[in-house]
Amino acid sequence: MKFVINKDKLRELNKTDSKDKKYTILLIDDELANLEALTRLLEEEYDVIKAENGFEALNILKDESCSKKINLIISDQRMPGMTGVELLKQTISIVPNAIRIILTGFMDVKDIIDSINEGHIYKFLLKPLEADELLISVKRALETYELKMKNIKLIDELKQTNKKLKKSEVYLSTIFNSVSDAILIHDFNGIIVNVNDTANRLYGYLHDELIGMSIKDIISKNSPYIYDDILKLINDRKKNKINTPVTLEAISIDKNHKEFWVESNSRAIIFNEQKAIIATVRDITERKNTELKSKEEALELEKLRTEFFANISHELRTPLNIILGVIQILRRDLLDKEKPIDKGKIINNIDIERQNCFRLLRLINNLIDSTKLDAGHFEIDMINCNIVSVVEEITLSVAGYIINNNINLIFDTDVEEKIIACDPDKIERIMLNLLSNCIKFTDDDGSIFVNIFDGEEYITLSVEDTGIGIPEEKVEIIFDRFRQVDKSFTRNYEGSGIGLSLVKSLVEMHDGTISVESKYGVGTKFTIKLPVKVLNKSKERVNISNNIINTCVEKINIEFSDIYKQHL
Repeated sequence: MKFVINKDKLRELNKTDSKDKKYTILLIDDELANLEALTRLLEEEYDVIKAENGFEALNILKDESCSKKINLIISDQRMPGMTGVELLKQTISIVPNAIRIILTGFMDVKDIIDSINEGHIYKFLLKPLEADELLISVKRALETYELKMKNIKLIDELKQTNKKLKKSEVYLSTIFNSVSDAILIHDFNGIIVNVNDTANRLYGYLHDELIGMSIKDIISKNSPYIYDDILKLINDRKKNKINTPVTLEAISIDKNHKEFWVESNSRAIIFNEQKAIIATVRDITERKNTELKSKEEALELEKLRTEFFANISHELRTPLNIILGVIQILRRDLLDKEKPIDKGKIINNIDIERQNCFRLLRLINNLIDSTKLDAGHFEIDMINCNIVSVVEEITLSVAGYIINNNINLIFDTDVEEKIIACDPDKIERIMLNLLSNCIKFTDDDGSIFVNIFDGEEYITLSVEDTGIGIPEEKVEIIFDRFRQVDKSFTRNYEGSGIGLSLVKSLVEMHDGTISVESKYGVGTKFTIKLPVKVLNKSKERVNISNNIINTCVEKINIEFSDIYKQHL
């Protein structure tokens, strides 16, 4: 077969194809003259490997070092033992990416179609053919090869990208559904388009139930912020090019219509190529309840302080006014030379002054001791002594006062001696305060009971009266400092609201407990439990009766100073 070579066209082809990269072409033709002619034509531009028949070509392709570099296969169709189409069909599994061209003198249309379909033939070139036609066909075939390889590379890169993307999606989905905060994505109309698992649990809905719902459906009507407020804040930040999220506290509502506090952080995003808002939501109900409770406690404490200082002002002003009034009366009477001096009246006025001085002293003592307790400077002096004698002597010391006020006093004990470690002065103060309350709130012909009950671990002291009692809702607060059952300035009984708080502190400093039982209109019972323990190396046991007798009258007058009945 002869090739007609147009030298000008060859120079043009060589000029346009000035790539450094070499391509490798496998040529197969059983006619050696044609094989050599084709080789001379192509080897200036390409690496050429020759084979004289299909079997030789297959053997060459079995060598991996050769098959790897073959880009184009050009085969004659009519060859002994194996046609070109049959050969090229077998090369598909060996070099799937190579381009295939058939050189043939004649083939009917059906054979051509079958060859293209079965052998992946790129082109048929009919003999005889001109050299420039072959070169152009080779050039176009290799361009097709380059495009094919680029496509394969792109497909491979796409597969790798999709694989990485899928892996990233799985990773992001895992993070999305594992975070402790609920995440809701919704459009600017408030329609929810995606949520994580935490959101499903928080609001009690299935995933598909939340999708399509309005964000307004999960915001309570009692919330300080509604969706329109959130949207306005987000739009304002977008206009001002502020990229920080909108953070606020709101009240949400779940599927069961249960309200709970949440903290939400919302910002504008692009989701699935659409403008959207992503909100992270955290349940802060416990924190909010604590804050509200703290706020309520702070308000209550402030209220107590206000009431206390108002009450203290009243407690200070009243005795001072009385003392001042009495002094003015005494001064007026003494300056009146024409009026005879009434010693009885003067003594009575002095007694009034004395009682109100005791009242002021009691208030100041309580305030000082309360401050000492808060500062941790209040101390007790523990000694081993007979607690029965201590309580009995204190009770007997006020017996006359109680009886003079038409109140019955009953003392009883089931043990005559019980040595425990205690501070007698503080026990005296505890008992006097309790007895003072009993006298204050018990009407004429009422009764006061003081009882001692023995025990192995604790000894129990009880002080009970048949007075007015305490309303049930007030029982729990009577040991709170500054608390009073009757807060009004027109109340029938005086007091600062510190006494019982001090009593409780003094009992607890003995490692004991105090409790109260009361029925309004029936009476009140205070029960003190003191641990039965003695000091290993203590002061010697002393008889404190004389000490109590010598000092108790003044202490009674101080402790009972706010009771305007008979005084000692």
